[in-house]
Amino acid sequence: MSNIIFRKYQNKDKEQVKKVVLSAMQDIRPGYSLDSEERNRDLDDIQKQYKDKGIFWVAVDKGTVIGTVGILEDSNNIVWLKRLFLLNTYRNKGIGKTLLYIALEHCSNSQIRKIRAVTSIHAAIAEKMLQKNGFKLYKREKDLLFYEKKLNKFFV
Repeated sequence: MSNIIFRKYQNKDKEQVKKVVLSAMQDIRPGYSLDSEERNRDLDDIQKQYKDKGIFWVAVDKGTVIGTVGILEDSNNIVWLKRLFLLNTYRNKGIGKTLLYIALEHCSNSQIRKIRAVTSIHAAIAEKMLQKNGFKLYKREKDLLFYEKKLNKFFV
């Protein structure tokens, strides 16, 4: 993991970010298309979507985006964890955990007191990662699982 760079999203990352998201989603749902859901429209203009009420980071290996994570403000002191995705070959190496910690640290330093996340019952790895990092299930709707984590000044 020593060669991985973690940085804020840049417009030049757009197509690579889409590839990461699509690849990760197809691992869960074969045949998945980014065009199949309205919620994927944020990927068309990430800087605009996350500009005023959020932040988006990427993990880069040798110039290629291999992971993503974002946070988007919902209301005062509550944000949503967004787009925590990693290419399959980079999983189980601590990179996803680092992306999550970058988001949690930013929230903690920004006086955010609660972070929420939604995942699918089909994304067991994501569910396990959220639980392992202190997120608690607070709602279930069909195949979706809603988690939240209360943050202190120090999130760990």
